[in-house]
Amino acid sequence: MRIVLADDHEIIRDGLKALILKHPGYEIVGEANNGQEALEQVKALQPDIVIMDISMPVMNGMEAARQLHSDFPEVKTIILSMHREASYITQCMDYHVMGYVLKDEAGKEIIHALQAVQQGRKFYSDLTTKVIFEKFAEERTQAPAAAAPSITLTQREMEIMKHIAEGKTNHQIADTLFISFRTVETHRANLMKKLNAKNSIELINQARKEGIIK
Repeated sequence: MRIVLADDHEIIRDGLKALILKHPGYEIVGEANNGQEALEQVKALQPDIVIMDISMPVMNGMEAARQLHSDFPEVKTIILSMHREASYITQCMDYHVMGYVLKDEAGKEIIHALQAVQQGRKFYSDLTTKVIFEKFAEERTQAPAAAAPSITLTQREMEIMKHIAEGKTNHQIADTLFISFRTVETHRANLMKKLNAKNSIELINQARKEGIIK
């Protein structure tokens, strides 16, 4: 796996290199001091994975991660950060970041993150998962209970419905969820049948009426 490291502290990059290169199968092909340099490195070197800090000058890691997914969707991003607030973590999820590891956990977590992402799986460290769970629990206790939709969808159908509502094609949904194009087609057909829709516009409108999406 070809890796680019992006962090504005050279000592952090050196520590990561020493840690990663102890394990066979990984190659550090480039380094960057900020998000803009990371994008340039990706364009020039075509790595498999970018490990990136959030707080960097010129362009921060969050914006760089958003741009990476837009311009180089085949390149996977792992955020390595000191930020453990739920807002940072959930925003990374929105930007399709494949991994989130806290810097004080990097010694024991970064290789696990690389292995997971290499296999097409997301990796959010134990502490970041705990933060998200606590945030979810807090929101549930504060928010009024919503009426349950009259039509029941599976978790996968809910995921695909959300991506359809965002205007994504079947190919884009398949790439995002790491499933086959044919599987997406099957789920879309089931959604059309359940919601009695003849096309994507009707499908989205029906899903909104049912409270399945906002």
